[in-house]
Amino acid sequence: AADLLSSGDLTGKTFETSWLHKPTGLKAKRLLLIGGGKAKKFAAADLRKLAGAAVRALKARNVHSLAFLAPKGIPAEEAVCAIVEGAFIGDFDSDTYKSDRKDQKMDSVTVIVATGDQSSLQRALDEARIIGESQNFTRDLVNEPSNQMTPTILANRAQAMCKETGLKCEVYGADKIKE
Repeated sequence: AADLLSSGDLTGKTFETSWLHKPTGLKAKRLLLIGGGKAKKFAAADLRKLAGAAVRALKARNVHSLAFLAPKGIPAEEAVCAIVEGAFIGDFDSDTYKSDRKDQKMDSVTVIVATGDQSSLQRALDEARIIGESQNFTRDLVNEPSNQMTPTILANRAQAMCKETGLKCEVYGADKIKE
């Protein structure tokens, strides 16, 4: 990347991307570099957006796995949480009813951190997975057309999700709602 930076081909502006093919010293076939903007202002929220952008860029090229190197300026747990959540959200597919739909899902995301307590990193990963999956579940519900997502179907989907995750769910009918 040093050559790209010194030549001016890569400036580090937010979401600026560049691909390196067969990077020296890595087993990876391709390395995606994504600019994060000014280092002093870079935060976990920016990292979340970059992780989503990376997933979308890789999906478009039929790449189904990625390793994401967490930056050193963000605590490891925050970085893991931001990367995993961003990856889940970036993997969302809203083209459910498209006739020429391509199923491009990420199979695996590996997060590489320099240091951190294993149990707290696992906790951050689990929390981020739940948040990302929850957001995508909600997006699935919202994106359904009203003739497909009737109140009854919405209630059934909510009940199924609650049963799957161990949450309590109460569905009210018209009489209870009027009450």
